[in-house]
Amino acid sequence: MDERERSGDAVLSIGDLAERTGVSTATLRTWETRFGFPEPVRRPGGHRRYTERHVAEIGVVLRLRAQGLGVHAAIEQARTTATAPHQSIVGALRATHPHLRSQPLSKRTLLALTHAMEDESAARAQRPVLFASFQEARFYEVASRRYADLARTAERVVVLADFDRHGSVDETPVRVAVPPDSPVRREWVLVCQSATHQACLAGWEVPGQAGVPDGDRRFETVWSTAPDVVLAAARACTDILAAVGDEDVRILAGELAVRWDGEPVRAADPQSVTGLLDRALHYLDAR
Repeated sequence: MDERERSGDAVLSIGDLAERTGVSTATLRTWETRFGFPEPVRRPGGHRRYTERHVAEIGVVLRLRAQGLGVHAAIEQARTTATAPHQSIVGALRATHPHLRSQPLSKRTLLALTHAMEDESAARAQRPVLFASFQEARFYEVASRRYADLARTAERVVVLADFDRHGSVDETPVRVAVPPDSPVRREWVLVCQSATHQACLAGWEVPGQAGVPDGDRRFETVWSTAPDVVLAAARACTDILAAVGDEDVRILAGELAVRWDGEPVRAADPQSVTGLLDRALHYLDAR
């Protein structure tokens, strides 16, 4: 634990922790005895207290357990996954779902998949939260009318790029400026999270492509319609907002993080893959 967590932030009793996470105090004590997790902070009076970081770690354990991991393996992964917020959406998906296969795609193909995912979101998702990363503001400007249209029926749309400044959180879409040293500046991302439809794609631009025509640029890409994968992508996007945003954007990130913690694990919808691929083929054939 860092000094911040050893002091004023450690305010939760084990009963509070059980209430926040839904894990009984008996189970928490068993985990601590067997695995040294969660490790409490000892206050000067000898009281054992816990922090929001513990809440986040236990949330990761529960999600991994729901995916079939054993308790020990889930705890070990949670210790590394929850302790440091993700700074890359692609990196987050590789860390939380290492089984995902990456495919090298040209930006031309990536755009077709992006448009297909946007269309499926408009057709199937009820009041979705959408995150989209465009690398550069000029790429977003090309799509700005499309995203204004998507925002009309979305609960929230957040777009990330090398904007000069953050936009107002009262605007829609919300523009978030990404600094030059952020890994997100190399990423092309779309995440759709809703109760009725989930989908995400994340592409990492391969280095050494100076002079390559824009449509031919290559991206190592992962994509999925599995609800647990999409939720992990939404959490990663929220981490990014908290890391790069101004005060208002960080408040928005906090609100979204609370929402994701309460999000149920949904069953996958096989039809979502079929619809997405049908639309992607249409866009590719039209080029």
